[in-house]
Amino acid sequence: MSVALIGFSGSRSLPASASPLVAGVVRSVLRSGRGVAVGCCLGTDRLALSAALGVPGAAPRLSVFAAFGPVPPPWPAPRVSAPGSSRSVSWPSGVDAACRAGASVSWWAGGGPAVPLAGRLASRSAALVSAVAASGVGRGFVGFVSSPCPSSLGPSSSPSDCFSGSGSGSWGSLALAVGLGLPVVVFPLAGSALPSSWGSWVYLSGPSGSPWAGGFLLKPPPALFGR
Repeated sequence: MSVALIGFSGSRSLPASASPLVAGVVRSVLRSGRGVAVGCCLGTDRLALSAALGVPGAAPRLSVFAAFGPVPPPWPAPRVSAPGSSRSVSWPSGVDAACRAGASVSWWAGGGPAVPLAGRLASRSAALVSAVAASGVGRGFVGFVSSPCPSSLGPSSSPSDCFSGSGSGSWGSLALAVGLGLPVVVFPLAGSALPSSWGSWVYLSGPSGSPWAGGFLLKPPPALFGR
């Protein structure tokens, strides 16, 4: 049986205060014996990937989905680049570090270099969510969002519905995760509102010091899972 994966997504411009929160949740997942699946971008991806690489022995349980190609060695870390990456959104040096540490890296996860970057990022996110949904018992998905969910976006098992140009890849990933039946926890940052149409959001208080405190677990109506 494959190891259960917890997928992570979120804004590429999280506030600095979110760093310990993301790191705490990632470490909690790894301590539980599950794996971490994450993308290749700045912001949430970078924070989650950095936290996972900081846990000794965790690299074999780390899956990275990159919207660009293999990093060509032997460039020093500050100069690392990769085919198809973008300075404004990508973190190739972090993905390279994960690969060298023994993580599983899916290069060109959103399609080859002929696919425009926006399309590659969306398809990469869909591939990440699908891989989490296909993993073992205990799988789930976590989002760190700093903007409200677009009103036109709702849970669906169809990637084309979730990534149809709504303007939020983070919420698109969460919509697909819900549509594929994954348990979802969202941390709304910067005053972001949660979509009431998706179902009931249960506040997680947890014991004192729990990294999950402040998150919201979605309890969606059954009808959502068939969309």
